[in-house]
Amino acid sequence: MRKNSQNKKYLFHTLNGKFNLSIFLLALAVLTASCSIGYYVYRTNIEKLYNTSIYSVAYQARSMTDGDALRRYLAEGFESESCLRLKARLEELRKNMNAISIFIVQVNEPADGSYLYIIDTFIDHDMENPLGACAPYPQQFKEKIESVYYDGFDSSGDLTSMESAVYGFNFFALVPVYDSSNRIAALLCVQSSAQQIHETLRQYLVYAVGLAAVLVLLFLTASMSYMNRRVITPIKKITDHASRFISSLGMSDTLEKIHTGDEIETLADALSKMETDIRQYMENLASASAAKQQTAAEYKAARQIQENLFPYQYPAFPGRKDFDIYARMEPCGAIGGNFYNFLLSDDHTLCLFAGDVSGNGIPACMFSAITAALISSYATLKLPPDRILADVNSQLSRNNHAGLTVNVFLAVTDLTTGLLTYTAAGNSVRVLLKKPGSAFEPLACKNCFPLASIDQAAYPPQQTVLSQGDILFLHTDGIANAVSPKGFLFGTDYAAQTLSGLLQKEFSLKTITDRFFARILDFEAGTVQSQDSTVLLFRYQNHP
Repeated sequence: MRKNSQNKKYLFHTLNGKFNLSIFLLALAVLTASCSIGYYVYRTNIEKLYNTSIYSVAYQARSMTDGDALRRYLAEGFESESCLRLKARLEELRKNMNAISIFIVQVNEPADGSYLYIIDTFIDHDMENPLGACAPYPQQFKEKIESVYYDGFDSSGDLTSMESAVYGFNFFALVPVYDSSNRIAALLCVQSSAQQIHETLRQYLVYAVGLAAVLVLLFLTASMSYMNRRVITPIKKITDHASRFISSLGMSDTLEKIHTGDEIETLADALSKMETDIRQYMENLASASAAKQQTAAEYKAARQIQENLFPYQYPAFPGRKDFDIYARMEPCGAIGGNFYNFLLSDDHTLCLFAGDVSGNGIPACMFSAITAALISSYATLKLPPDRILADVNSQLSRNNHAGLTVNVFLAVTDLTTGLLTYTAAGNSVRVLLKKPGSAFEPLACKNCFPLASIDQAAYPPQQTVLSQGDILFLHTDGIANAVSPKGFLFGTDYAAQTLSGLLQKEFSLKTITDRFFARILDFEAGTVQSQDSTVLLFRYQNHP
């Protein structure tokens, strides 16, 4: 019961929960945006078509009228036979077009906000205005009525609407009626209900939301199922198995059952081989009679496994001209707790990191391997650096019975734009940046908790933009703390000066790194090294 409660409590603290929540929120945002945009576009087109239809009725009604006759009707002051015939034709047109009213008015001069009715056909005949009736026109239409009547303004492209308590939302079409002298004699107006439009839009919105919801539900189901099966579950198996292996050095076939066909399967195979090799060597050591031989064989096996876990073949990315990268690690003993890696999460995104684990020996070696494996796994999901370190910290903190901590610097580079997004845990990894023609300068990094030191720690991201020729120089404490026979420290400043001098003579990062380590050996002059040393060089070249 307690275990179930704990699982519920940390539901969204797991990678599975976070990913599913992210997918759900993304799908909800896409659903809202698509429905809103679709509704807006559909409503605009419908209103435009309806407006065109109303004005076609107005133009047809105007073709039936005679401006000179309209002036005569108003002057005579009574509905003559020709006036009644025109009214009957307009009434027939109103019925055929299902309009609320078609009426013809003359605006009073000077404009006083009212007009005189000449002909009025209305859906409710009791509400029709007789010839010569004066009525104020709606003030919200004042500017349009006067511009159409006095200036002959064509308002067919402008949607005119008004809400009525009786007939709901209405559309209006206003057109001038000309006499034989091509002067405006009257104003013809067609009033039509917009209820049909509203009903059409309501039905569209219901169908669109329903269809989009079904599609989003299918997408959520498929994406969650696929990611859980191909990414989340394998990573969880690897993490749990690695934690159990560190705790008990037990054997199982869990990793052999992971078949994803991608980098995750490769990682599982590497860890499975590492587990098998270590177990095999431990069994061989157990049968050895001499404790010294046992220790030597154990460290030799661990050293070989550790070296095989990190990139060692160069160039690491043959054919890529937009960047160059090289790294080298030198443990102070047979094995060490330093680690590094770099990988492409897609064709234009490079993830690189370097770090060190507190302590030494096999526990530090194993912890560094697991940390590097977890960071590499999360990097393949294209997560930002702060999310990667936060999730890795959460994983390491849960089963950290040995009390080990990890210092690491992690950066993700957009190789197209040069945008470098980075974060760091702890402060033992020194990071320097060199611009062309300038000296190495420290890269500003916020001081955050080391990994596995405290659960739920935050690792705020920072950013900078790389230019062509910029070089990033990462090194662990073993470089800066190298000691000469007289007790002087090599130091970060001297390391930067030494590297700058080598860059002026060499272009190959491998050659530069090898000569840099040779300078450190000369400086130490036989002094025993007390810390692991790791150097990672990254040159951004920004070639197309």
